[in-house]
Amino acid sequence: MILLGLIALLVPVQGSMGLSARERVRLMDAIDTTVRLPIGARPLQQYARFYSVRPDGKIAVLFDADTKTKRPKGYRCSLLMPDGSFKKVQCPPDTRPEANERHWVKPSEMPLIFDGGCGVIDMLYDPRTAKVEQIACHGEA
Repeated sequence: MILLGLIALLVPVQGSMGLSARERVRLMDAIDTTVRLPIGARPLQQYARFYSVRPDGKIAVLFDADTKTKRPKGYRCSLLMPDGSFKKVQCPPDTRPEANERHWVKPSEMPLIFDGGCGVIDMLYDPRTAKVEQIACHGEA
């Protein structure tokens, strides 16, 4: 009897982690149309967004405004040399996401950012109630 109760508790959680691509898009759309960003936030389209299902079935969302920027033609980076001088070098590829990109990730792949003010926002969304439970800007380092 106890085993049956445990299985009943696990089924909804496992099922929520196995969302189809269509269900993920529907959830992201619902969240994006529901969310009211905190005071001091930028417009939604300026954030790359990362969505992940938590074990309790709620959706953790991270909004990150530190997105890929276009570099002017011929742009070079500077490398600090051991003698304190700078050397112009080819810049590494910019692997940051584009603004307004949306990514569905595993909880272990969620970006881990500790500061950023309202350039980084954490949100918790409950798909069962279709409500935002928490939303807040990060602190400043």
